Amino acid sequence: MNTTQLLKLINTLAAVFILAFLVKKSLPINVEEHQQYKNTLNQQKEIDVILNQDILKSRSDILTYYDQFLKHLYQIKNTQNKLKSSPTFINHDGRK
Repeated sequence: MNTTQLLKLINTLAAVFILAFLVKKSLPINVEEHQQYKNTLNQQKEIDVILNQDILKSRSDILTYYDQFLKHLYQIKNTQNKLKSSPTFINHDGRK
């Protein structure tokens, strides 16, 4: 095998690996998993807003009982625990 054939073989293998990498990256994500993760993020935002309102109410002595406050704290911890595990379509470095 001469150098020209060896270079052609290396170029062909490189092209095949690049093509395989690009095809893998272009595969669609799991829509159901994506929607579930998105819903959990939205739920986290909603609870955060309510919790902020409760804090403001408690500072102004408008919030007379703290049961709802504790309930929202529990809910926010729950959703944070759900969000700790990244979906499969997100790498550990945060990119698709």
